[in-house]
Order: sequence, then C-alpha cells, then structure tokens
Amino acid sequence: MGLGKRQDQRLLPTLRKMLDGPEVKVRVAEAAAALLGLECDPPEWTASDYEAAMNSKFQAPAKTDFEVRGNRDGMTSAQTR
Repeated sequence: MGLGKRQDQRLLPTLRKMLDGPEVKVRVAEAAAALLGLECDPPEWTASDYEAAMNSKFQAPAKTDFEVRGNRDGMTSAQTR
C-alpha cells in the first residue's frame, strides 16, 4: 500500500500479478487505486478495470532482449546484473 500511495511504479509488476487472481482483495484494490491517484478504490471496479486504468496511465515497459530470448544459461536476472 505504501508504494501505491507514493505512486511508485515499482509496484506495477507485483500488482499486475495480484490482479490476475480469482478475486481482487481489498488491499490490492486500495494499492491500485492509490497508485492510480484515486481518492478511494471504486467498489464496482473489477481486475480488468484496474488493469485498463494502469495500462492507460503507465506505459508497459518494453521487454529486454534477455527476456525475449529467454534465459539460456540457467542464470537468474539478478545473477546477470
């Protein structure tokens, strides 16, 4: 929730994964609403609504060459840095 309130875009990947779940949990909705700069989380919004709003507000980052090719050496992305 804290990163959402600060509108820190590092929250986006985690938030997107959490929105893929079977239901939108209250804390996820609150974090998404905060990230989007909304006063409160709209109770009628679904995961699709939050996804559409985030896609509209934040341009999805382009995949790196490493992500496109895949990890051929068995190394994690943290090990390659």
